[in-house]
Amino acid sequence: MPSHITKLAIFSRIFVICLQCISNHLIEDHNAEDVFRAPLDLTLKKRKCDTIVEVLLGGFRRWDAQYFLHISEHGYTYENTLAFFPLYPLCIKIVRYVLINALPFFSVHTLSLLIGIILNVIFFFKAANAIYELGRKVLRDQRKAEIAAVLFCFNPASIFFTAPYSESLYSWLSFALMLKCFEDINSVLIVVPLSLSILCRSNGLINIGFVVYFGLKKMFMQNTILSFVTVFLKVFSILIIIAFHFGLMQVYNYYLFCFQKNFNFPDFVRNYAI
Repeated sequence: MPSHITKLAIFSRIFVICLQCISNHLIEDHNAEDVFRAPLDLTLKKRKCDTIVEVLLGGFRRWDAQYFLHISEHGYTYENTLAFFPLYPLCIKIVRYVLINALPFFSVHTLSLLIGIILNVIFFFKAANAIYELGRKVLRDQRKAEIAAVLFCFNPASIFFTAPYSESLYSWLSFALMLKCFEDINSVLIVVPLSLSILCRSNGLINIGFVVYFGLKKMFMQNTILSFVTVFLKVFSILIIIAFHFGLMQVYNYYLFCFQKNFNFPDFVRNYAI
């Protein structure tokens, strides 16, 4: 992993965080009507570090971040949350579960925000390194690969790669998939980034196109029928596995909202629904 790309990616995240903090206090918030605002338990007292985190990072808790953080804390409580796929909020939930007892000076709500941002910083520099390696191998020009990494680090939508959105994780998985397809389309490990990208965002399904393209290219380069059939079966098996993962998630959503069950949601979550 090139150190200069990692340093550049981390510097760009620090820059975005500082810019967010300044802008959040200088510019008045847009008062959008009819948007989702995650319900809060008003009976809970703030912990020691909650105010510090909100002052420094509160600007990241906007728009779709409300959905991701709410899902990580309470699951898929309302139908409108189903538009946001589970991998990223699940990552937040797992890390919070590990750290919650070690960090009693943060409330769950604040800790979720902090973990979401830290995870995205990690996912982002992984994505920056992946696009750099992809550029080096596809373009065969280190200079162009570095330019691509710089443009990625300072792209106009950079704020969404630090806020609790799934963009950073999805970018890393997508670039890793492209790199794996370019290096070895026969590798079973291709299933990992492809499956996870589909569980991260709905447009992860488009990534199947990379596997199909490189698979077809590999198939028609074979000299024998046996080799052709072998590659075809490998690619077809990968697509079946992917379809299973995506289908499993849809079945879970169907079970969650189409059967009568007794949920044990907190009162403030239930009241928001009503």
